[in-house]
Amino acid sequence: GRRYNWAYLTDPEPHMNNRRMECGRGKGLGGSSLINGMCYIRGNAMDLEQWASLKGLEHWNYAQCLPYYKKAETRDIGGNDYHGDSGPV
Repeated sequence: GRRYNWAYLTDPEPHMNNRRMECGRGKGLGGSSLINGMCYIRGNAMDLEQWASLKGLEHWNYAQCLPYYKKAETRDIGGNDYHGDSGPV
């Protein structure tokens, strides 16, 4: 979102098809720490697959965990096949 983020854009990047990338900068006391202080990172799919290869953890694979990741998430730009749109995170 942009409520707490200035969301500056880079100049067009020649090695990225001249796309412009968002460069987040916090609006408020603490600057960018305001938007970078808390983050959510999913477990790596390859790690989940490794766990699922161990006896007793067969259900801890990426495909079976994905619905729970989606259930937890709300993305500013909406959900898709891999990300949720109505969760608490």
